[in-house]
Amino acid sequence: MMVPIIYASFLLLLNIAVLAQDNSTIPIPRQDTFLLPDGYTSNISLPWTSSTHTSDTSLNSLLAIASNASFISYSPTFNSLLGPAPEFKLVATRPNESFAFEAGLWAWDRNEVWFTSSSTVYGNQTFVSVLNLLNNNVTTPQFNPPLKGVNGGYYFNKTVYFTTFGTDAGVISIDPHTLSWKTVLNSYYGMQLGFVDDIAWLEWKGNEYAFFSTDGSFGAFIGGGPSDLPAAIWRFDVLTGTLQPVIPRSDVQFPNGVRVNAEGTKLYVNQPSIYVSDTASPLLQAALTNTTFWGTPSIYVYDLVPSTSSTSSPPKPVNKSHFSLARTGFADGLHLDDSGRVWSAEGDGIWVRAPDGEVLGVFNAATLLAGESVETGGDAAIANFALAGDTLVVLAHSRIWTLKLAETVVKGGEFELR
Repeated sequence: MMVPIIYASFLLLLNIAVLAQDNSTIPIPRQDTFLLPDGYTSNISLPWTSSTHTSDTSLNSLLAIASNASFISYSPTFNSLLGPAPEFKLVATRPNESFAFEAGLWAWDRNEVWFTSSSTVYGNQTFVSVLNLLNNNVTTPQFNPPLKGVNGGYYFNKTVYFTTFGTDAGVISIDPHTLSWKTVLNSYYGMQLGFVDDIAWLEWKGNEYAFFSTDGSFGAFIGGGPSDLPAAIWRFDVLTGTLQPVIPRSDVQFPNGVRVNAEGTKLYVNQPSIYVSDTASPLLQAALTNTTFWGTPSIYVYDLVPSTSSTSSPPKPVNKSHFSLARTGFADGLHLDDSGRVWSAEGDGIWVRAPDGEVLGVFNAATLLAGESVETGGDAAIANFALAGDTLVVLAHSRIWTLKLAETVVKGGEFELR
């Protein structure tokens, strides 16, 4: 009785793979990103390559071809990163299940990528899965007691950390060997944190710190309940057991992804922009009362400096700078490589930018999500991914894709800073 099931699964894998077989790299001249013929039209809600129309038929053809290619290049640096024959490989699929969506943390010493399912599909019943990069086997560990509302993640000191939302939202730690877990934090002087979205760890002057983002309104949207606190970026000092907000909502209105560069000198924070239509759910409308557009779909960068004149004092984010703007949708999953490049999951794919913000290229979501049939709760986009040595691992709802890069973009180490 197993043969028909295996054969059916093989056919599904084959059919999906065929949809994404255009592994071509399409270069678009930089000039075409800022200078178009008069009278052009485009749609901010759709990728610019598929929605932009001009009076130049050759340019229209180029953009149409690019909209169906796996790789869109704006720089020779991106071509070098890809190598001569890049090819996405479909390594896992679970039909009708949005199991691969958030986190994307690389447990370098175990050669595994840990990730979580979609919160817009499963609410606070999200779950953890693990991809073994040696054999592409995916498992969904069972925890006792069960985990609830897991979302963003980070691997630090050979420990898996996840953010959580809903009741007792906070940060948890997991021993990947025993699967035992414990709550690291879940309160600020008796007030609930709400939706804890993402987390990054940092070793600074011999001490350990965590930066994480919170926003209660999005938690209300997915049924987790509102927060007692305004949105913020928080810093947790392990040595002193001190938790405090370090970036207020007035600075970053809707904080989401958060990452520290490999040198521990810069903190990157992104925020989405949420459009609330008249047909939005009453819960979401209540969470975002009288708000139409919320936030700017951007990535910001801060310098990390000692909080006081003592060089051993905790790191403090200062000197906010606007790093980049997401053209379509918003910046969600955020990762940095060892060369300082910033990788961001946005509405139309995974964008790669140089340390100065220059767009190098895009991994096109259109090919990776082609034919996606999972009910995504209106969130049919790539939210996150993982950088694992020389491999890009894309979390695409019911599928996982891998791509072997031409260089090792991150190295594993005792203190994982990605």
